[in-house]
Amino acid sequence: MKLIERIFNGGEQGIIKRSKVIAEHAKKANALMLQVISGNRDISGIRRLERLSDSELFNLTNSVTSGAIAPNLIDDVIRFLNTEDDIVDNIFNLSRAVIRYDGGSPAMRKYLSSNLGKFNLFTDRALELLIEMHSAERISEMRKFRTEIEKYERKVDDVKDAMLNYAYAAKLNYKQFAHTTDIAYLGDNILDSCEDSADRLLGIMLSIAT
Repeated sequence: MKLIERIFNGGEQGIIKRSKVIAEHAKKANALMLQVISGNRDISGIRRLERLSDSELFNLTNSVTSGAIAPNLIDDVIRFLNTEDDIVDNIFNLSRAVIRYDGGSPAMRKYLSSNLGKFNLFTDRALELLIEMHSAERISEMRKFRTEIEKYERKVDDVKDAMLNYAYAAKLNYKQFAHTTDIAYLGDNILDSCEDSADRLLGIMLSIAT
């Protein structure tokens, strides 16, 4: 039996289980992001998932504030739901940044595409782990998944730092510099949100189980 089913009452269990849908929207958005990296400038699918995530967040938040969960959990659960929604928002923000500017030399475009591919891969792995956290049977499993997510967040930190070093060292014009640094920070934001979500979900479980 899943840990969520063992420690929560019906209302709380339903909220946490439904929140998994937001993480699944994020994973689908990230898959579409790979197409954008490959040159597809249509981000309507990612926008649709971002709006679906916002709608799910709204419905879940209403349920939380309407008495579906214990009062002592309300703030923590709302913060958790918002950080999960942030993942989808940040993927959408990155997709908009990617299609906003396609200038620069072929070498620069190749460099950005390569690093965007790393962001995409690490995000996909982190989201798989976050989704697994919703189905974990023990706190120890959740801790393990959360630790793995942190490893991917650190990998993305390294990619971000390398991109910033490149932006400052290369002979780029203003638009190229701004675009490169924007991509670096936006990609990093996605994994930061994944890690924050994992931290908040684990924190909620620990507050109930211990």
